[in-house]
Amino acid sequence: MQLHIQTGDRHTDALLTAALPLWEARLSLLAGDGLVLVMGDSLPESDRLSVEQMLEDAAVVLVTYRSETWLTDPLHRRLSETLPYAALPWPVSLADWEKALLHLDRSAAPKQASLRLIPEENLVRCGQQSVRLTDREFRLLSLLLENRGQAVPKTVLTAAVWPDGVEGNACEVHMTHLRRKLIPLLGDGAIGSIRGKGYILR
Repeated sequence: MQLHIQTGDRHTDALLTAALPLWEARLSLLAGDGLVLVMGDSLPESDRLSVEQMLEDAAVVLVTYRSETWLTDPLHRRLSETLPYAALPWPVSLADWEKALLHLDRSAAPKQASLRLIPEENLVRCGQQSVRLTDREFRLLSLLLENRGQAVPKTVLTAAVWPDGVEGNACEVHMTHLRRKLIPLLGDGAIGSIRGKGYILR
């Protein structure tokens, strides 16, 4: 997980940074190895432009807002429709932060219900869309789906998919291809990696 905190308020930035150990694991489940962006609605124009450029790469976004007008901002609407996203009124307390994490958990949950595998065709289907996978991609996804929401160690994946032994970074390469194929179904970042633990399907 990558993290960028820039709310425009030093106290809020320091509070959230200091509390990182309390919520890092939960955000990692949501973002995988993607970017978690925490920004404020009252940033100076120069800072806001640079932060908003990061939105293209963000997997999870949280916004602290001082003005209720943020809730009618087109950017607020776009974020709420496209990403795991939460808006927190300023000043931000740790209790507010906990509520935001619960909201993120709920907003990410609906993606889990509609994924279906069709083994005889190596297809994965979500709603009306489907993607065909290679044999190894399909087996990797099957293992991740069986353990959805939990990290699956790389050693478990390679033992199941490459029982005769794996060469080089074949697992990483296949996982990269699988991630790309899942983008039309689940969006970017559906498969995350947690350092020291393995891969996770959110």
